[in-house]
Amino acid sequence: MELFSPVTSAIIPVIIFFSLGLFLKNMNFLQRDGWAALEKIVYYLALPALIIFMMTRHKIDAQDFIDTGVGLTVALLAMFTLSFLAWFHRGMTGERFAAIILSNTSINIYVAIAVANSFLDGEGVTLTAFLLAAMFPISNLLGVCALLIWGKPGADTGDFMSNMIFNPMIIACAIGGVMLYFQIELPEMPRSILALLGDTALPLGLIAAGAGLEFGSVKDTTQERLLWTLLRLILLPCLAVFSCKLFGIHDKNVLAAVAIIGAAPTGTASYVLVKKLGGDGSFSSALIAASALFSFVTMPLILIFLLSNAI
Repeated sequence: MELFSPVTSAIIPVIIFFSLGLFLKNMNFLQRDGWAALEKIVYYLALPALIIFMMTRHKIDAQDFIDTGVGLTVALLAMFTLSFLAWFHRGMTGERFAAIILSNTSINIYVAIAVANSFLDGEGVTLTAFLLAAMFPISNLLGVCALLIWGKPGADTGDFMSNMIFNPMIIACAIGGVMLYFQIELPEMPRSILALLGDTALPLGLIAAGAGLEFGSVKDTTQERLLWTLLRLILLPCLAVFSCKLFGIHDKNVLAAVAIIGAAPTGTASYVLVKKLGGDGSFSSALIAASALFSFVTMPLILIFLLSNAI
């Protein structure tokens, strides 16, 4: 139980900032456009600044990144495959099925990086950010394929493709990777600017993510939604760690990063994707809210189990 204190210490601040965002939204602290603007600032400026700044300070092992990325991809594909069990549930529709697949393969980047930042060293946090950037197109591609096949017909994928190509996390990792490869050192002033901007990414990102949740839908959570929420929160981290170990990853810091990524709740942005591409928006919203709520219970338990036993 020596891991209980550091794991809970890493997760409690995330819960506080999530709750603060929900509280501020309910108090009408900002209008809907204000929250959307805040999320854009974090997503397009602060988070890339944090990633670039960390990558200029901490190096990662390229082979570990490749092996771990393959292991995580296998885990996501396994969750994608397991999602087909939902077809056997009575009354299942294509729109709901697509929403389940996206929920099972989407990852909340703010929660994952925030927990990693509190629990891991600088190299572990940098690896976490790198892996999240690598998993973003894979998880979204799986979800979009499901939505195009089983969602309502006539969906427009143009915005999706441009968002995949110009995703700020991917661009930030590419810039940081180039700087690492060519050993480019940033001058003091740009480094200070990146540090100051990056320091705002996690607290503001978590507040915006909390404000974006619709916890009112949790009260309507059915057994079906509860089942898929818990399966996603429990199985994905276990599959991810097991898969990475099969590919020869045994470093505890690396496996801890993998466990954190897998145990993080469903990404809130998946709701927008579901709505845009013809999935069941209300069902997706309920899955996201339930995932966020239950993850604050399952995440510490799963991490303690994996870090003390499986790793």
